[in-house]
Amino acid sequence: MTGAAAAALAATAYGTAHTTVRTSPPTRRAATGFPDGFRWGTATSSYQVEGATQVDGRGPSIWDTFAREPGRIRDGSSGETSVDHYHRYKEDVALMKWMGAQTYRFSIAWPRVFPDGRGKANPKGFDFYDRLVDELLAAGIDYRAVHVHPSGHAGYYPGTAMMHMKLLFAPETGRILGGQVAGFDGVDKRLDVLATALRAELTVNDLEELELAYAPPFGAAKDPVNMAGFVASNVLLGDLVLWYAQDYPHAIDGARIIDVRTPEEFSVWHLPGAENVPLGTIRDASEPWNRDEPLRLYCSVGFRSYLAYRALVQRGFTDVATLSGGSETFRAWHELAPDTAEPTPSVTAYAEAADVLEAAAHRSLIMVGSGVSVDLDCSGLACPGPIMKLADTMNGLGVGDEVVVHVSDPGFALDGPAWAKRNGHELLSLVPEGPGYVATIRKSGSQVQVAGSAVAVAAASPKLSFVVFDGDLDKLIAAFIIANGALAMGEEVSMFFTFWGLNALRRSDPPKRKRSALDAMFGAMMPRGADKLTLSQMNMMGAGTAMIKGVMKQNGVHSLPELIASAQAGGARIIGCTMTMDLLGIAESDLIDGVELGGVATFLGEAAESTTTLFI
Repeated sequence: MTGAAAAALAATAYGTAHTTVRTSPPTRRAATGFPDGFRWGTATSSYQVEGATQVDGRGPSIWDTFAREPGRIRDGSSGETSVDHYHRYKEDVALMKWMGAQTYRFSIAWPRVFPDGRGKANPKGFDFYDRLVDELLAAGIDYRAVHVHPSGHAGYYPGTAMMHMKLLFAPETGRILGGQVAGFDGVDKRLDVLATALRAELTVNDLEELELAYAPPFGAAKDPVNMAGFVASNVLLGDLVLWYAQDYPHAIDGARIIDVRTPEEFSVWHLPGAENVPLGTIRDASEPWNRDEPLRLYCSVGFRSYLAYRALVQRGFTDVATLSGGSETFRAWHELAPDTAEPTPSVTAYAEAADVLEAAAHRSLIMVGSGVSVDLDCSGLACPGPIMKLADTMNGLGVGDEVVVHVSDPGFALDGPAWAKRNGHELLSLVPEGPGYVATIRKSGSQVQVAGSAVAVAAASPKLSFVVFDGDLDKLIAAFIIANGALAMGEEVSMFFTFWGLNALRRSDPPKRKRSALDAMFGAMMPRGADKLTLSQMNMMGAGTAMIKGVMKQNGVHSLPELIASAQAGGARIIGCTMTMDLLGIAESDLIDGVELGGVATFLGEAAESTTTLFI
């Protein structure tokens, strides 16, 4: 059905998004003297034509406020009524069709769809644009849309968040007709690129090939604009068939719904009637299926379902389509809240009455809360600072106590729920606050068993082990950020330092001792302690190292010595390789306090107990 209002707006939207759609060729001929493919069209701005500024829940815009201030507009006019396009859009579309207009560019008034600028959408605002696009479609307009949800910049660099993009294009030529972007990180940059591409009459194939600025803090190697171009080009070439959230449930009539996410994701939420066939099993699982049966696929954002789509089509399935934008777009479009249903209590024998009472009291604290609330300010802290501070605070609270945490890092939108789930706590709310979020989390406590079942399920305690071989500052920072994040998530951490990695553990002022000439030479050539390490790239005789330390301080990222101390305080095992210490002439007295000594057997024992092992 609709297109213009079908963006997956799961985050705060800024500015005004512009949408351009093109009609099918008119019966009358265009004036001569113009190149082939030239099309006459019209364009409007929402504030200039819609009117109805206080109708159906629309919020105030900056133009409303500006126009109402005395002296701002010479004759005192405003857009409160204008040409009343909001109520007379059918007449306007009919007039455009009568004029022979072949394209129509219109803009969306964000105060109409998000009256408060963020948070809950206004269904009546979306409904207006639904009806407008339906009317345009009836007048002969044809276009296609794709939805993608990439990160604003490289995911391994702190401070990124999911971005929501929608791209409109002509189904015959792939020419870009419009786009929408919502999010926090780099929204204006992508809108600028799309606006330039629209003005230059580029196609989705051109978006694939665009060379855009790359740096981890600002963009990934494959920019979100490139990603939108990839998906749209696949649709244009016929390599991908999409179904859309706004067409549900008609789009799945008579079809088999396949969810290709993991069983864990499926258990949290899934489309009614969907079957869970994880991507890794789709080839074997589909062998006995009827090749002519309609299949409708989906995943979280559309990538895994695209891979499943290709696998199925290559195996002879004839009617396959995947959900544009995945469940992210679907849940935003249908305004679905997370699944928070409480599990049904198990039936318990009379003999366990005492256990039932204990469990009931425990469950009451978890469900109702103790009434104790702690306000925690993590503003200015970069990942993993917020979850580390949150974990420390939660450890000092009792079951049922709550923490209201304020975080400026937009990545907390994913980190916060993941941390709470991993540690068995309850996320009561998570709402935008400035560039970040404010979350309320209730402590759920340890597991309480009742007749072999658990009322409050405590998360398991997985283990993460490292081999830290390298001695470069950037690699050690990454290692300890991951380690501290794992500790905050409730995991055990073991770090085995060997060769140049041992330099991070050296004291800056070790006690004097007798050394051989070779040991003294090694000691003089190697950096002494975490503060003396340099970058693996762009060191520039120490200037680059000083710059990155300054940037880390400005952005609230702990220094390497602070990260090491934090990991030790959190319970991480720091192990020095005795063989390497002997080779390099490093004694136990040369290392910081708290370092254990061990060999390869120690590490292998730690690795055998670990769910993940990393080599730095």
